[in-house]
Amino acid sequence: VSASPYSQVENPRSSPVPDQSPVQSITVKLDVGEERTGIDVVVPLRPLITRRGQIKGERGSIVSGQVVDTKGRSIPNSIVLLVPANEPGGGLTATTDSSGSFRITDVPTGTFAIGATAPGFPNALQMLARPSFTPKALVVRDDSAITGLVLTLRRGAVISGALTDEFGDPVSAAVTLAGPFGSETGVSGRTITTDARGRYRVTGLMPGEYLLSADWPAVAEVLFEDQPGHESSIAASPVFYPGVSRASLASRVAVSEGEESTGINIALRPIPVAHINVTISGSRPMKEILLHHITIDDGTAIQKTQTVTGSNATIDVAPGRYRLIASGSTPADDKMLLLWSLVEVDADPLLPANVTMVLEPGARISGGAVFEGNADSPRAGAGATLVSVLRLQGTTLGLTAGNAPFDAATGRFSMEGIMPGEYVIRDRGTTSWM
Repeated sequence: VSASPYSQVENPRSSPVPDQSPVQSITVKLDVGEERTGIDVVVPLRPLITRRGQIKGERGSIVSGQVVDTKGRSIPNSIVLLVPANEPGGGLTATTDSSGSFRITDVPTGTFAIGATAPGFPNALQMLARPSFTPKALVVRDDSAITGLVLTLRRGAVISGALTDEFGDPVSAAVTLAGPFGSETGVSGRTITTDARGRYRVTGLMPGEYLLSADWPAVAEVLFEDQPGHESSIAASPVFYPGVSRASLASRVAVSEGEESTGINIALRPIPVAHINVTISGSRPMKEILLHHITIDDGTAIQKTQTVTGSNATIDVAPGRYRLIASGSTPADDKMLLLWSLVEVDADPLLPANVTMVLEPGARISGGAVFEGNADSPRAGAGATLVSVLRLQGTTLGLTAGNAPFDAATGRFSMEGIMPGEYVIRDRGTTSWM
């Protein structure tokens, strides 16, 4: 284990740098399966100023202040960046001392943006949260001193726990967090893999509620005969915290700023496998068909896709209700014709479901666009596109038409191959027209 106290200095020649300490070395002896903790490396940091790019001025000014968190506590070893408005790629940087204070000298006249960053305070957290902690604007004049600046950073939240199987043994697999729910920033997903002991720790989270799920690594199904003599199989399925198979039954984990919620453990258990036998037919032959199966669970959807090269396919899924969407393209005259089929089916591990999907051309929508204003403005790139109204939450399947030609001279458009549903029609938004 080694660390250099000045490994991130961009241009040490721009300012005096204290004598560098030698690299610290620690030797650790490990036995098989042993875990050693407390192997800490202490790196002495000192206030440092470096220049990024070329900032020139006849007379320099001083900018100083302090970096704190939302509770007013100082943040040592944070990095302060002073960027000129006319040179976004240049600027001055400084590190704060043990009291969170910084002092930047030789600052030329001009308008600057000043901000800060520090470990444990993710940049995205400062920009996306409300109120937004974006950089402050600063006007510097010759031979002036701007003091008392306070830069506030928001700490990220942490969720940690362990993943085990039904026997309590650790499992190395993927843990996915979706959230924060109810936040102005919207819901997003993050995935992290547990270590060899099944532990995980997700840092830099926005405050709010999160939905956690875990998925087994790739394993084969286990076939067996139950007591009545029916052949059955079990396999792994995504499990939601604290150990349920449906998102609607899961418990969300709430975290606040700077808080770590520990002990969020998930136990994976095998479940019976349900089989859906799909027969796909159509009026035109197709080499390749995309078959999507989407779980329908109280508005939460998990989508998986497979490619079908023939007319038959079997989908092995967890018990529940699914929406199946088959789609494919085939040549027709001088264009590609998009064919669709959509069905919903209940999957039961005791009774295989048999589904027939007939691929048919989608709907066609045509109309016109009226351009108001300057008739000489270019219209190339305009046209219509679709936004699904009844889009299932969590589904990334796009429902945009495959063919959407547009005549810029007449303003006429047409869209073909549209899967039945409810849509909003809007402009593509690729020109100056809106």
